[in-house]
Amino acid sequence: MPKRHARQSVGARNPRQSKDKSGFSAGEAASLAGLKYATLAYWDRSGFLRPSVANARGAGKGRGRIYSFRDLVALRTAHELRKQGISLQSIRAVVKYLQGHGMESPLAEAKLIVPPKSREVFVVRDPERLWSALREPGQGVMRMVVEIGMVEQELRRHLSNDSRATKTREARRSVA
Repeated sequence: MPKRHARQSVGARNPRQSKDKSGFSAGEAASLAGLKYATLAYWDRSGFLRPSVANARGAGKGRGRIYSFRDLVALRTAHELRKQGISLQSIRAVVKYLQGHGMESPLAEAKLIVPPKSREVFVVRDPERLWSALREPGQGVMRMVVEIGMVEQELRRHLSNDSRATKTREARRSVA
């Protein structure tokens, strides 16, 4: 029986997984997450993102790491953050901060926002606020979302009302 990592997988079973397998090999995980195998191995060795199903047990085929679907989500999220220019050190800090606030697997659970041309990471904690997870951990940031659809509806309603009012005025003038 394979030695299991202390953390248990709670990710949903992915249809791409075979029925006789409880997870994804390191090669499959690297490919699905868009990572180089060496990067995946480094992240495991350094303790950044370890497989939750089975750790490596020596060299050779069939003795490697097994990743859950949830692990794949975390790997892909870390990869996307790296592509946005967030350093591995910064991602580690975000993970540590969020784990300290009750998230077991932050990169698979949290809704993260990285503004363009920014080195900041924000966490969506509730519908009204963003929280800094990097520069000022825990600092709330007001979020303003302009819903273009609502703006268009209000303008159309306003124009429609103005149009009716203009027609009514013109009709009154022509009667008088």
